[in-house]
Amino acid sequence: MFNKRNLIICLIVFLFIIVCAAYSKSGHRLEQSDRLDLEQIYGYGLKGEIDKALQKLEASSPNNEEDIEFKEKFFKRFKYREDKTDYIASRDKSVKELLTIYRDYW
Repeated sequence: MFNKRNLIICLIVFLFIIVCAAYSKSGHRLEQSDRLDLEQIYGYGLKGEIDKALQKLEASSPNNEEDIEFKEKFFKRFKYREDKTDYIASRDKSVKELLTIYRDYW
C-alpha cells in the first residue's frame, strides 16, 4: 500500500501540522497572558480584598493601552488614602453628597 517514500512524506507532513498547531496555540496563550486578568481583579474588589488586587496590579506591567488606563484609574481610586479621581466632582450635585457618604463609608 504505502511505499517507503510515501510513508516518509506523510510523516513529514504530519509533523509539520503538529508543530504548526503547537506554535499557534502557544502564541495565543502568550497574547492572553500579556493582558491583565480583570476577572480576578474584579473578584478581589467584590470580596473587598483591595490589597490583593493592588498587589496583582503592582506586579503586572501591561503593554496594552486599555490595561494601562485601567491600572492608572484603579490606583487613583484605591491605592491612596484619598480618592484621586474626579468621579464624584463630575457628578450631578443631587447625588454628589450621597456618593461622598458611600465612598467615605467603604
